[in-house]
Amino acid sequence: MTPPRQGPQPPAAIAETFGAAMRQHQSGRLQDAEALYRKTLSLDPSHVGSLHYLGVLAHQTGRSEQATDLIGRAIALNPAIPDFHYNLGLVQSALGRLDAAAGHFRKAAELNPDYAEAHMDLGTVLKRQRKPDDAAACYRRALQLRPDSAPTHYNLANLLAEQGRLAEAVASYQQAIRLAPSVAMIHNNLGAALLAQNNFIGAVVEYQQALRHDPRLIEAAGNIGRVIDRVMQGVRAGGGTQAKTLFVHCVENLSIVPDDVDLRTPLRAALAEAWGRPTDLLGVCTAVLRKNPAIRACETDNPRSFKSMYQFWVQKPTAAV
Repeated sequence: MTPPRQGPQPPAAIAETFGAAMRQHQSGRLQDAEALYRKTLSLDPSHVGSLHYLGVLAHQTGRSEQATDLIGRAIALNPAIPDFHYNLGLVQSALGRLDAAAGHFRKAAELNPDYAEAHMDLGTVLKRQRKPDDAAACYRRALQLRPDSAPTHYNLANLLAEQGRLAEAVASYQQAIRLAPSVAMIHNNLGAALLAQNNFIGAVVEYQQALRHDPRLIEAAGNIGRVIDRVMQGVRAGGGTQAKTLFVHCVENLSIVPDDVDLRTPLRAALAEAWGRPTDLLGVCTAVLRKNPAIRACETDNPRSFKSMYQFWVQKPTAAV
């Protein structure tokens, strides 16, 4: 939702009340803001600013049907305000009324051709309507206006990935990450695009980045497991040295091992059969050992003993962990 913006000044008492409402709204004190918007409307029932932002507030607090009525009344009184149409488009989109949402986003962009958010959200609605080419055109127009918009790069990347245009999708995800490096889902979806290109190593790197930024992102944790499973399928299918080396490169920098990813068996094989240098696997072996609460306590209480335990596992890879 667009933040409240000061409109033309009504008479003094109304202006003062409306201004106080907007300040409360911007500060997140929604109950106070609602009371003040309603007080403004009691002074001037046709006050379009209060109707509009009371609708915005209603949507923010889960009353989307009421929001459509309030913002619709504001538009009926003044249909020439782009923000009114944009915010009603957001409400209609949230309600699944895609045709209505598209109409309001188009109107917002028509009234203000430089309204980047309207172009972007129109693209998202068109994507949901299975009109990928039109959606891509909207995203690209939004990026012409706001090339620093990480959400738009991300949305375009998702669309390109769905179309199988993986190289373009990867480039768009990478641009989104440059602009918003801490957003976990961008890393996760970049990982999926890289995996679709059979870039297993790059995929694991991005999935782990996703978990660093959001340890609760279950999807990324599961994706790491799926990559390892695919690599191990290649090993079991007789992929030879190439497959085994790929496994080492996929896991050598893993410092976060999801709980449902069991690397003990393949790591024992990798160490016993020398798929790579033992030092290449030091980090991931340490991460696996630390998943055991008793071993974590051992590391804390006696670091030297923990080091000995790791060395024992490397030297005797059949030992249980």
